Amino acid sequence: MKRTDKIYKWTLFLYRCFFVFALYCIAFAMYIIFDPKIQKAEKNARESIIRSTNVRRGDILTADGKPLASYRPEYTLYTDFGVRIDTNYTVDEKKVKTGKHPVKLDTFRINIYKEYAKLLSKTVGGNAGDYYRELYNRRLKAEEAKKSDSRTSKEWYTEDILKRKIDVFQSDMIIKSPFLKKRGRNVTGIYTKETGRKRIYPLGDDFAHSAVGVIGEETVSGIENMYNEELTNGDDVLTTIDTRMQDICETVLRDKIAADRRLVGGAIIVMEVATGDIKAMANAGAYYKGDYSDIHDIYNNAAKATIEPGSTFKTVSLMLALETGKVKLSDKLSAEFWRGRKISDAHVTDTVMTVSRIIEQSKNAGAGNMVDKAFDRSTDKFIRAINNLKLFDRIERMDETLPSINKAVTDKSILNISHGYQVKFAPIHTLRFYNAIANNGVMLEPRLVRGLVRRTTGETEIFKPKTLNKAICSKSTLDSVQLVLSRVVGRGSAWRIAGSPYGIAGKTGTAEIWLEDVNSYKTAAGKREISSFCGYFPQKNPKYSCIVALYTKFLDSTTMKVFSASSTAVPLFRKVSDKIYALYLDKEFPYADAIITMPEVKNTQGKNLSIISEELDLPIPDDEHDWVKVNTSDRQLQISELSLKKGIVPDVAGMGLRDAVLLLENRGLQVSYSGLGTVVKQSPEQGAPYNHGQKIHLTLEN
Repeated sequence: MKRTDKIYKWTLFLYRCFFVFALYCIAFAMYIIFDPKIQKAEKNARESIIRSTNVRRGDILTADGKPLASYRPEYTLYTDFGVRIDTNYTVDEKKVKTGKHPVKLDTFRINIYKEYAKLLSKTVGGNAGDYYRELYNRRLKAEEAKKSDSRTSKEWYTEDILKRKIDVFQSDMIIKSPFLKKRGRNVTGIYTKETGRKRIYPLGDDFAHSAVGVIGEETVSGIENMYNEELTNGDDVLTTIDTRMQDICETVLRDKIAADRRLVGGAIIVMEVATGDIKAMANAGAYYKGDYSDIHDIYNNAAKATIEPGSTFKTVSLMLALETGKVKLSDKLSAEFWRGRKISDAHVTDTVMTVSRIIEQSKNAGAGNMVDKAFDRSTDKFIRAINNLKLFDRIERMDETLPSINKAVTDKSILNISHGYQVKFAPIHTLRFYNAIANNGVMLEPRLVRGLVRRTTGETEIFKPKTLNKAICSKSTLDSVQLVLSRVVGRGSAWRIAGSPYGIAGKTGTAEIWLEDVNSYKTAAGKREISSFCGYFPQKNPKYSCIVALYTKFLDSTTMKVFSASSTAVPLFRKVSDKIYALYLDKEFPYADAIITMPEVKNTQGKNLSIISEELDLPIPDDEHDWVKVNTSDRQLQISELSLKKGIVPDVAGMGLRDAVLLLENRGLQVSYSGLGTVVKQSPEQGAPYNHGQKIHLTLEN
């Protein structure tokens, strides 16, 4: 074999060896990179390095960069009482009394301690004389210790006489004071060391505190918990909280709870419709404590109080029912009976109503009949439709309690679920759904943090809004739902806030709270309730969605009868929306988008309409009929002639008592009545024949 052939073979062999070795190195490197144990060890090492380099925990900031939570260093103030003990200073023969026995000390040290005592009193509080005596006695003990070789005695040399930590401002005022700074630590023996760090809240300890959360030895919650890794690394967290909106919500909520003794806690959330950004998340009290008295509490009702929401869930039922195509807003259903049973919230006048009116007036029996018709009385079909809306999805990076649905089907399950029982939602989950209605059907994930300010680079990383559902329903269904929500405010259960220039749409909800500790809604102390209103504003081109939820103490049956969302949560919503509108929307709000809500006008004499039109400047058509029926639409009053035939009972439903009596007695009928308000029922009914002098009974109701 030639020599060149041998060289070639050896070269090829060595090349192959190097190639195999290279493959081994690559494989080993990949193993190191992707092995979970090694990754965990690397993470621990990284965290250890962070701790060892004493990286400052990041700040939590408002949307405009103001600190909600920050870290402040804490210092311990030390005094070295052994400093310059060996130097020969002239001894002042003047005796200074410190207790029973007179003592002597050098003049130089006396002057330092006198000034130091005055400085402590001025900076951290306390009596200067007490500080001076403490310093004087410590100095004497140090001099005695100097004479001894005992190590125990030498512990007197350096002391923390305050026995508490001071902040950076106090530290600077003391150490950098002209008197001490001029002489220096080696002469005075006075110095500070950073011995800890404390989380502080520059905008107030209560400001957005439930959203920010707390961080302690055992408790971590809120943003402090969800972004703990980033904060530990020194990154600042940029929230979506608007300072002024947060202040509005917290003030309005706490004032309400302080004024209404029936209430124990509550939450208000404001969300930006187009982005899902939470502009305010206010909490007060705690929903689960019946005897709670302190309204300043960090429990996050907004994200953790998962309880049965009540009638705000009827909007979900309406949307799903309309989407099947089997139900229309104009369909008439019983609002009193469900499958032959009279439902407890129904009134004697709740016979038959349109689907729209059922939701406007929040009738439980009507909601049950609506979903029965849409889902063929099948609870399973109804639950599947609810699940498809993604209402129970977890909110990313939110310290929440997940919503849930009780799938234990009973005979009344479909009825209970239709009006907000057997489902559990926190206010943030309810608002997520209503925000989608305001956002043209696009469901966004609620976002409390919009970005991070990286410690290492100083760059701001902004997160994009996350879409959960591109279309929660069809356009026609969405239009119908939006119409009904506007009517809830215009002429339904939220009538108290009708008439705002910008328009509000939403739904009320009142529900009893299930008490898990007794496995019942009721105890010997009574029942507890939640009242809420969830909606959006302005009604056209909505900018913000909002929910107000209030939780009661234990109430007796008499108090519960007069407690409702309409009288508690609804007015609170209007206070919040008015203030936000005045701050942010007034100047940019176009007059063309103003909502003209027509008042409810009773059936009456034709001549009365002319008076109403003139006094209120309303667009009421001219009418020459003696008696008229009035139908209120969203923008106008529709007038039609009331049919009057001889010997036939006229229709007086919708009239006030005075007009009804005038009309009926002029036609020879004897009238009796019960109730107050507007005629809702008459006996005999309209269209029935009657004889002169016959009696007719009218039922009135507000």
